[in-house]
Amino acid sequence: MPSRRPALTRGVAVLGASALALTTIALAVPSASGAASLQPRGIQYGDWVQPGSGLAVSGDDTMSQVYQLTSRSQFPDLASVPGPTYAAGTFVTSGVTTINRVGQWNGTAWTPLTGDTHGIEAGATRSVVNGATVPGVYGMVLSGDDSLFAGGEFDASNATTLNNVGRWNGTSWLAMGAGLRITTAGDVVQDMVMGNDFIGMDDTNYADDTVYAIGGFVGTCNDAGCGSTARTAKGIAQYSQADDTWYPVGSGTLTGLQSSTQMFAGAYIDDTLYVGGNFTTIGGVSASLVAQHTAAGGWEPLGAGLGSTATSVYAMAVHPTTKDLYVGGTFGQPVGGVAGSTPGIIKWDYTDDTWYAVGTGLTSGNIDDIGFSADGTTMWLGGWNGFAAGTQSNHVLKLTSSDLADPAAQAVSGAWDYVQSAGVIGVTGPSNGSINQSAVRAVLPQPNGSVMFGGNFHTAGPVNAGRVGVFTPGAAPDPYAPVYPPGAPTDVKATGKWKTVQVNWKAPSYTGSYPITNYLVTANPGGQVCITRLTDPDLTECTFRSLTPGTVYTFTVQGLNGGGWGERSAASNPATPQDIRITSHSRKKNNFFQGGGSTVTASGIVPGFAAGTQMTPWLMWNNSGTWEKVTSGGPKVGADGKFSWQRKFSKKQNGQTLSVKFTIGEANESNSATYGPVK
Repeated sequence: MPSRRPALTRGVAVLGASALALTTIALAVPSASGAASLQPRGIQYGDWVQPGSGLAVSGDDTMSQVYQLTSRSQFPDLASVPGPTYAAGTFVTSGVTTINRVGQWNGTAWTPLTGDTHGIEAGATRSVVNGATVPGVYGMVLSGDDSLFAGGEFDASNATTLNNVGRWNGTSWLAMGAGLRITTAGDVVQDMVMGNDFIGMDDTNYADDTVYAIGGFVGTCNDAGCGSTARTAKGIAQYSQADDTWYPVGSGTLTGLQSSTQMFAGAYIDDTLYVGGNFTTIGGVSASLVAQHTAAGGWEPLGAGLGSTATSVYAMAVHPTTKDLYVGGTFGQPVGGVAGSTPGIIKWDYTDDTWYAVGTGLTSGNIDDIGFSADGTTMWLGGWNGFAAGTQSNHVLKLTSSDLADPAAQAVSGAWDYVQSAGVIGVTGPSNGSINQSAVRAVLPQPNGSVMFGGNFHTAGPVNAGRVGVFTPGAAPDPYAPVYPPGAPTDVKATGKWKTVQVNWKAPSYTGSYPITNYLVTANPGGQVCITRLTDPDLTECTFRSLTPGTVYTFTVQGLNGGGWGERSAASNPATPQDIRITSHSRKKNNFFQGGGSTVTASGIVPGFAAGTQMTPWLMWNNSGTWEKVTSGGPKVGADGKFSWQRKFSKKQNGQTLSVKFTIGEANESNSATYGPVK
């Protein structure tokens, strides 16, 4: 994936009795009376909804993101003409509807563009070095004549070769010249910018506007294969609609200290193009992370720039009335030579070409997109890990200030607010390996005061929101209204494994006044507890690791929300942490899984089970995580409380790694043993 898309991980908390006191402090809740405490300042309350069925990738949800949202509503002079909201990203479906990477919201559902039967496709023959892990549209801009210009990492649409950029003319996707050349894995076309101000209707002949592409490409091309006729254009290129050709912008040469030096964002104001990224020079001119290209044809820095090349600019937005440029990213403070500036967000004043601070209270700035309300007095930010006001954010922040819409204002006063709905802050999502699915990549304020957000998050506030959610600001809840804890979890099942017990359950049908944030599992006898983490409220599993092997336990579960700990569940089935273990294992033939096949053996002890008790072997190949049950040939517990097992494998398993474990019934499991191939 492109370097602008960082990832987070998170795990499961497993606590013994010794950790209970600390955990209880961390999870302090209102008193038994049920009265909620007054909320601190700095909160924008409201409600979330998921538009339609959300947007996803079938089969692997870690691959799905929304990177761009756009509509006529973002242009004051065009907003009175109704039109759909467009989304672009790596998604391919909405519910059961196929939507290949660009779709539209018609007010009730996400659909393909009207008349589009193919969308943006990753073709069988790639026209570039295979870049991003997930082909998709990462940048998109809407023209005043309803043309869409898309850029990213993709091949074609309906057999039309696109080479990473394409134009939608209302009926089909068309090539833009010979496209743009990408040669580095992970690079994409990051952003598309229209060379038209919209504000004040500076130009109404949209069909001849210049379109700019920004990203990690290295050249423009005159042939479909990007061969010897390619023009050098590193990170920035301009497309002429008049002759259907891409051209460099100035010298187009970027340099920087990061391994992948490129541009990530752009904006256009009064015949001046602004760009941001992680570069240090552009066209031979020193420019720290930001630069401007004027009508006279030269590159110039923006003041002192924005700091170290260890940081990046990811977002640029033009204020709808003042034309001031707002820049977001990962840069720290102070930036632009402005003392007291807030991390990650700063203003370049349109009238005096000077950097000014924006708001107070933002403690970390990892910002990916910026949006303004229709009247220009409210600014919304979307971001990712570490993006916070004080200690709270969950990837969405808001600033309301009259300074935003005041042409005479310089620094913008006011404190940043985080959003909260039904006790849940911002947006969230699970982690899968290195991919954290909770970031906000796109921000699109609506004319009615709501805001649509896109990214890779799974929930928005308390509701499901598959990569896209709409937040409507509202009044704070009554601080004295009664609150209720959740009901009892159900279907609590315990499984005894080797020196552990795993407990699973189903969420209660009644969650109380607020969403559940944690579960508490209690073992009997002994009272040891296991608590799920606040960062994973949907987790319905906890594993005890310090119970006494051979002791029979039952378990109860209760949920926690803003109203306190809820009703206890019924007790689980009895389960025992097992000391069933494989004590020795070996392979016969030194060429195990390399030559003509091998025989593996395992033996161990089974305390507490009667002689003759049947055991079931389980096999896992190549550490895949998937265990296969062996339905015959399992060992039995011997009179001495031990077992022995062997199995011959054919040469079909040559070169593979095998793991083996054993179970007795459904709730008793041994450790595992692994047999590896000879190297």
